[in-house]
Amino acid sequence: GMGQGRRNANSRLTIARQYAQQVGAEIEDMIDSIQSELVTLTPLNGKKAFLFLSGGFEYQPGYVMAQYASGNYVPTMANINVRDISTRLTKMIQRANADQITFYTVDGTGLTGDGTPASEGSPSTNVFAIESRPNLRFQAQQDRQNGLQQMATETGGIALLNTNDFQKGLSRIYQQVSTYYTLGVTLSKL
Repeated sequence: GMGQGRRNANSRLTIARQYAQQVGAEIEDMIDSIQSELVTLTPLNGKKAFLFLSGGFEYQPGYVMAQYASGNYVPTMANINVRDISTRLTKMIQRANADQITFYTVDGTGLTGDGTPASEGSPSTNVFAIESRPNLRFQAQQDRQNGLQQMATETGGIALLNTNDFQKGLSRIYQQVSTYYTLGVTLSKL
């Protein structure tokens, strides 16, 4: 009866919580490792470019999944205890700006044949078959690209999202950075 449905929702939320913790920890590690890369660029003179090629990362780890798990009611962030990635990301961006480092971010997942972001089907956003819920699928994609967008815009760089025309995008980046001295490249989760 009624109790069974609630128990199922609760156990799904428990899984979503565990997922949020795990993914949140991975993203924190990723931000920490980017920060240690930044340190290697710091002593160099002038403006520096940092090319970050990634499949994106969840800005609110576990939030979209918790929405899926809980059915129609929208969970509060407190409910799933989402790690606050934004604070950590903002600190990293401030550090980059202080050291004259510009982020150029590329969502390496690109687009599928029908023009939808390839990342929509990726395991990281698809743990609970979010595919079947278009609004959540869109939200998952937005959430996954928020950080890439923020890193680029807040340091004066370019974010290449939802495109397969990497040639064109990368040549735009190259034009901007060809006057710079250094390029740091990081590949994550491709």
